[in-house]
Amino acid sequence: MLSLIIKGLVTFFSAYVFILLFPAPTPFRIEEFIGECILNPAEFLASMLSFLFGFLCLGNLITEIITMFRHKAQKRRNEMIIPLISIVSISVLFQFGFWQIVIFYGFGIFYGMMSLREKTVHGG
Repeated sequence: MLSLIIKGLVTFFSAYVFILLFPAPTPFRIEEFIGECILNPAEFLASMLSFLFGFLCLGNLITEIITMFRHKAQKRRNEMIIPLISIVSISVLFQFGFWQIVIFYGFGIFYGMMSLREKTVHGG
């Protein structure tokens, strides 16, 4: 349970840092985006590292949640609150940056599904 909570917190804070540091000019123009990335490489690198670390944690968290629902272990009933907290965190993060969170959670869900398939194919 503690590992799921830590992964959830790491995912939330990584997504928040990604939103804050990622250059997203409004309205989006590719020239402004590339210019921001070139002129502020440290912020762009920090946002990309946060994105990478966060979506890897999110993918692992999604894999564990799906495995938990699949096996429906009685001893893990108190861990069923984790998906609800994840949904609340998504709705909070949507208020800060819609498209960044769509991309962040899209990659995380895709990675989680791929690692879940790998676990079932290889018997892990």
